[in-house]
Amino acid sequence: MLGEPDKAVCKLAAAVWQSSATKKGTLRSLYNGLVLLDYLKHWGKFNAQNAPRPALLIINYAIPEMPALEILDEVKHDSELAAIPVVVTMRHVNKKAAAKCRAMGASHVILLPQSTEKMREVLTKLNKLYF
Repeated sequence: MLGEPDKAVCKLAAAVWQSSATKKGTLRSLYNGLVLLDYLKHWGKFNAQNAPRPALLIINYAIPEMPALEILDEVKHDSELAAIPVVVTMRHVNKKAAAKCRAMGASHVILLPQSTEKMREVLTKLNKLYF
């Protein structure tokens, strides 16, 4: 699951994910934090049939509508979601924010890959770690 407001990044990630080197299931993308949390918690229009639990959650630190730290806190304090590894992406180095994310339970904090090749490297590494 990818929580990312930039649709171009989502398209790039989806294309890389579907490549033969990284294909492991389906990469779903949601563009704002409130919808992402609804999906994860099966609230509103989402339920177990149309919103399967992700094996990995990748959240942009600057996702709109609900800050990534709040989503991370909700995930890590929900017994049904807490085991999902969470990776937080950032566009710029922010050591203080990265440390806070790790302290709150993020498995990794990484810079958002800007090229297809870097995206492929990151998603391949994440696949090897979590799938």
